Amino acid sequence: MNNQSLIGAAVAELNKKYQPHTIIVYGSRARGDFTETSDLDIACFTDHSPKLTDARLWQGIYLDAWIYHTDSMAKNEQSTLPLEYLRFADGYCVQDQQGKGQVFLDQVKARLAEGPKCLSENEKAHTVEWIGKMLNRAAQDDIEGNYRQVWLQFELLEIYFQLRDLWYFGPKKSFVWLQDNDPLAYQLFKAGYESPADSSKLKTLAAYIINNRN
Repeated sequence: MNNQSLIGAAVAELNKKYQPHTIIVYGSRARGDFTETSDLDIACFTDHSPKLTDARLWQGIYLDAWIYHTDSMAKNEQSTLPLEYLRFADGYCVQDQQGKGQVFLDQVKARLAEGPKCLSENEKAHTVEWIGKMLNRAAQDDIEGNYRQVWLQFELLEIYFQLRDLWYFGPKKSFVWLQDNDPLAYQLFKAGYESPADSSKLKTLAAYIINNRN
């Protein structure tokens, strides 16, 4: 079954189960960069159900459906829009019976365009100091040092975006963004993950993240 057929089948099933007036498909299957094993991410808005999730193996893939009550679409000040809604920004309305879906998506996209709440200069300085401390502790040749190295490898991706006042939307979108906008950083992350025990590569990556923020 191709992508559009999968989406159509899921929409039909969710319509029958929850009677939503609005259905938004988002994520890789909305963007078009999906693989055969990619989840099908869907948000439904209905007058008949409280917030819940319908996540399960379905048609050989993982269906990740979020069900919201209509009240959650009420217009908010953009600055107070729940951050969880920002994941819908790359989506589209496959069903919009009440005309609320596109208005909601436009609001989400406007909030996304505003950018994240930025770290203060003091918070950024503290983050840089924390990286240095973690590198020192990771240099210890013991179990805690190894733990610190793995911990820092995990945290540095989000820190890269935080120090540059950019949204962080998890590894998949982040690596795509890095490939397009900072290929050197992408290569440094790639090298570090390919050799997770190599402390020199971790130090090189950390130095780049700290010193190349223009």
